[in-house]
Amino acid sequence: MALVYLKKVSYSFLFNPQVWIYWMSLIFLYLINFSVIDTIIFALAFVLLFNFLPYLVIKDLESRFEVIKSLDEEVSEHHILVLGGGHIPDAEILFEQQLNNSSLRRVLEGVRIYNLNKNSFLIMSGESLKEGHPSQAEIQAKVACTMGVEKSKVFIIPEPKDTLEEAHFYLKKFGPHPYPIHLVTKAIHLRRAVFIFSSYGFNIIPAPAYYIYKNYQPSLSWFIIPDFSLIIHFGEYLKESIGYLVLRLGFIFKPKS
Repeated sequence: MALVYLKKVSYSFLFNPQVWIYWMSLIFLYLINFSVIDTIIFALAFVLLFNFLPYLVIKDLESRFEVIKSLDEEVSEHHILVLGGGHIPDAEILFEQQLNNSSLRRVLEGVRIYNLNKNSFLIMSGESLKEGHPSQAEIQAKVACTMGVEKSKVFIIPEPKDTLEEAHFYLKKFGPHPYPIHLVTKAIHLRRAVFIFSSYGFNIIPAPAYYIYKNYQPSLSWFIIPDFSLIIHFGEYLKESIGYLVLRLGFIFKPKS
């Protein structure tokens, strides 16, 4: 047991480059005549910005969306729209391996929701990233079919480059309709995506495929082990928040026809 604990501590502290960067930064500040108080303030600000603040704001946004556990059996048709999440356009590897982590999670969630009610249609979206290579939508559709989804129940929208285009091309393909759209994407993206699709008059049900904050467990160790990956996610949060704000302002100030 002691050996296992020692190994765990070694990997967490001694072999963790984030720990070394953090503590070497503090030592450097102290060596260039920062006072002890200033160094402590810097250390606290560092973990606040790299750990706690990103985690808390991301959790606040993502936790607004709950996982779908059932579909209304009385509704004659459900549309499950899986937004594109990126892939590697490499014909030498399997389609499942071409999908990045975000896309694969979205496909898995889309198929899971589809299996809740077979009166569903699974719709995949996303452009091709390389001439002559299948689109994101086609790759996701092929992966869904290998998971048991009937080919006749899968549709593709291969044109969109971003969420705004996904809403536009969805409307172009299916037209206005009253059926619920279960919008599948990562939780941090849902607020903006739901707003875009709702502005077209669709009945949108958010379907989170991945939560960032659930992969992190806040603890006192964060004061000595900064997690730099959270700052990357914080950048994603800022992008989503600013994008949502710009959309809201554009909608508010849009000229009346």
